[in-house]
Amino acid sequence: MGAVMGSMGKMAARGVVVSLSRTGVATAALVVAVSAGIGVGIMVGGFRLTVQSWLRNWLQADVYVTSADRSGGRYRPPLDPALVQRLSTLPGIRGFTLSRRVSVEGEGGTTEIFSVQVPESNFLHYPFKEGSAQSAWGSFSRGESVLVSEPYSYRHRLHPGDRVALRTVNGMRQFPVSGIIFDYGSDTGIVIMSRAGYLRHFNDQSVDGMSFNAGAGMTVPALAGLIRSRGREEMITVISNAELRRATVEVFDRTFAITSVLRMLTMLVAFVGILSALMAMQVERARELAVLRAVGLTPGEVWGVVCGETVLIGLIAGLLSLPLGIIEALILVYVVNLRSFGWTMQLSIEPVYLVQALVLSVTAALLAGIYPSLVIARTSPAVALKEEE
Repeated sequence: MGAVMGSMGKMAARGVVVSLSRTGVATAALVVAVSAGIGVGIMVGGFRLTVQSWLRNWLQADVYVTSADRSGGRYRPPLDPALVQRLSTLPGIRGFTLSRRVSVEGEGGTTEIFSVQVPESNFLHYPFKEGSAQSAWGSFSRGESVLVSEPYSYRHRLHPGDRVALRTVNGMRQFPVSGIIFDYGSDTGIVIMSRAGYLRHFNDQSVDGMSFNAGAGMTVPALAGLIRSRGREEMITVISNAELRRATVEVFDRTFAITSVLRMLTMLVAFVGILSALMAMQVERARELAVLRAVGLTPGEVWGVVCGETVLIGLIAGLLSLPLGIIEALILVYVVNLRSFGWTMQLSIEPVYLVQALVLSVTAALLAGIYPSLVIARTSPAVALKEEE
């Protein structure tokens, strides 16, 4: 501090040390607030990158069609079979898939099944956590095995080679697990089954979702418009890949918008703590500062000393919060989220989060010290010395 601010810097540093009983508590409060912001920020940023990467691997079609569900639930009514037939023969498409999402009973309770008719080229891009798409494709496509999502495998302690018990039309049946895939659409987990296996074991021909790839000479907007024209009399939802990704990320951002409010609240608490500490220090050090004024310290220099103390508090708090915030992020990513949701997320420590946290810490402390420093600088030394007698 002396190298930066000269004698005023040395006085500011000494002021922080001699009033450690108050500045220490204020600094600790700021450390907790800033580190919480760092931890949550790193966790949310990593989760966002993870979801975006998952969407790139999972959503491979150009246009998606589902039956409209006004209730907003996960399970939708089936599409009209005649509509499915019409859409299956659309000109200008390179391929399509059929899907159905249902809930069935299993040994461990209700299980969500996602059945899908997917080509091998799309299947090979599925994001596998355990197992591989190449080894799982044969048995999966024939309906002999299933995939389970990471949350489902975590909650039921499943790995490739284990079995899942599901109640089919012919009673309980054990399905071998050929792979574990990353999935962030459900925290309870899902079982993914080929449509061939689903038809054989559940005897359900209905479809509630279709996806299409545009062929040569067909643009995605044109394909979406063609689908809407063919299904204009039906209650359906048509959305492109880009729109679906954008909507998903928007929902994600709205979901975690509350974290910004929580960070603001913690910073507000820390701000009040620093302000209270500085106001108390003003009362305790009134005579000391009055003597300094009497021996020639100008109001501006007094203001500089007090602001130097607040900047030092903010800088120390910011530096201490960096490792603590990273540790909190590690706990949130690898312990809290895994135990709560069964999700594995990327850990992305962006330098911008750390720089922002350091700047925020110093700024919050500096703002908290403006009012006390102005009061101290404007206080008459004669009055302050007289009040101390």
